[in-house]
Amino acid sequence: MHRHPGRVARRRPSPVAARLYVTLFSSYDRTYGSLAGVVVFLLWVWIGNLALLFGAEFDAEIERGRELEQGRPAENEILLPPRDTRVAEKDDLRERALVDEARDIRRAADRDGRQTAGHSPE
Repeated sequence: MHRHPGRVARRRPSPVAARLYVTLFSSYDRTYGSLAGVVVFLLWVWIGNLALLFGAEFDAEIERGRELEQGRPAENEILLPPRDTRVAEKDDLRERALVDEARDIRRAADRDGRQTAGHSPE
């Protein structure tokens, strides 16, 4: 019978296990030093991202304040036009071309008599 049933049994490590640990893991500083380097790098990236986000948020609030002082309705959104619209315009052109191509495929199918049930040609 145990006198203290909730107590965890303690064992001394054997000398063989201790020697094995010291032999295999004697490079503690190299192993955990390189892992610490990764953690420090990720922390640095995180702090850098926070600084960028804070800067963008700060700039947006400064611009919103300017717009409000000019009497523009910028309570909910910044009314500043985008700096560059080339990518958005290319995306719009590409989307229009795909829609036109899809319309042509559907019209060709309608002409050939392969009309889908429930859909009528334009």
